[in-house]
Amino acid sequence: ILGYPLLRRYAVAVNFMTDELTLWPERHFRYHGHGNVMRLIEQRDHVPAIPVTVNTMSSKTRRAVVEIDTGSDATLLLYPRYAKHVHIDAAFFKMNSKMKPGEGYGLGGCFPVLPAMLASMTMGHVLVSHFTAFLMQTSPAVTRHRIGGVIGTSVLSSYKRVIFDVRHDQVIFELRPPPPMTQTAKLGN
Repeated sequence: ILGYPLLRRYAVAVNFMTDELTLWPERHFRYHGHGNVMRLIEQRDHVPAIPVTVNTMSSKTRRAVVEIDTGSDATLLLYPRYAKHVHIDAAFFKMNSKMKPGEGYGLGGCFPVLPAMLASMTMGHVLVSHFTAFLMQTSPAVTRHRIGGVIGTSVLSSYKRVIFDVRHDQVIFELRPPPPMTQTAKLGN
């Protein structure tokens, strides 16, 4: 577990392309890249959390604050209490999904989930279309005030690198480079 004491002292980058972890002393770190910089939501529990907007296939739009969880395999995992509060509960997941119930994992171990296809999720300037989200079927071991769920490695690993810069209240998502172009035209005789 990379906990808050480490994130408070260092800027931490997780490179999903090279499976490397990079640490910079916070006082020396300034980001100058082209990544999607998102403000972290202030939380009492010192957990990196960001706002997202979710659109269901039936055009319901919901906002949520979600933790960034590098220990979860989920794309977007919604907590039951949040899902019920915004009317994206078990009935929605059962009606709108032909996928079977499954199992997810995170810091608290394994737990049952219901999958469903969502129309989109927006994180900052990035829109992810037609992806699978999960509804946790048990209450999480730790419940945080105002947290609707978590974004896990299935979303995080779609980026080249995710940088946690807690001292400056930001997290940076760097996109993967596009695949190299292949030349198909003949170059003369």
